[in-house]
Amino acid sequence: MKAVYISFTQMLRQMTQDIMLIVIAFVPFLAGVVFMFVIPAAESLLTGYFGTDAVLSPYYELFDLFLIILTPVMLNYAAAMVILEESDDHLTAYLAVTPLGKIGYLLSRLGGMGLISFPVSIFVGLLFQLSHICVWMAAGLALSGVVQGIVTALLIVSFSSNKVEGMAVGKMASLFTLGH
Repeated sequence: MKAVYISFTQMLRQMTQDIMLIVIAFVPFLAGVVFMFVIPAAESLLTGYFGTDAVLSPYYELFDLFLIILTPVMLNYAAAMVILEESDDHLTAYLAVTPLGKIGYLLSRLGGMGLISFPVSIFVGLLFQLSHICVWMAAGLALSGVVQGIVTALLIVSFSSNKVEGMAVGKMASLFTLGH
């Protein structure tokens, strides 16, 4: 377990050295700010323009769902980019023969990021909520988001051979998020 923890902290250090991965980690917060301020302002403009009671407000729960699921998907995307970078540097073959092993390696990358993204997703969802969702609903959505984020990261890692392909596969895999 100590090897998994050390490997996880090493991944976090690698993420802080790449500005793109830092920005990806803050995307849910940026999206939450946009959702919190832009969507209600657009709602008031649209209702005034069309002369109706509601245009976007019936979809506030959908915006909250998207925001809660976006958080683990983005954080696991960053973990997938670290895995691909280590694969480009041929480090994964060396890490597989250490006491960490293959399972420990994946646990330190995807499992650790899943554990972090679960409470962060609940926090972001409750902080920037447009509708009134309870904590239990946010936790259930965050759990499904963690599963989706891990599956998305595994898709990115398995279908791409380098970081550039990983970005393209990540964009294709993000279509799954829009389908929910």
